[in-house]
Amino acid sequence: MGEFGQNDCSDWYVRNIYDWMQKGVNGVPHSRLAWTYNTWDCRSGPALITDYYGGCTGSFGCTVRSLYQQHPVSLSYEPLSSIN
Repeated sequence: MGEFGQNDCSDWYVRNIYDWMQKGVNGVPHSRLAWTYNTWDCRSGPALITDYYGGCTGSFGCTVRSLYQQHPVSLSYEPLSSIN
């Protein structure tokens, strides 16, 4: 998947795409990176935070934080030697 974000601080896009990213392919979730960790307002571009102490922007930043907390990303992997 890559990066995703919203310029209006709402969460309609995140809510629609996150389930698809979590389901992934054959039960393996797609990788994802919410964008950006800048403190500007959402009219300047996607923004997740209002400050560097963890304040979230509108429903976009707060929804992303909530979804990440509900679905932690696994860092497990298969060694290359086990892939045919």
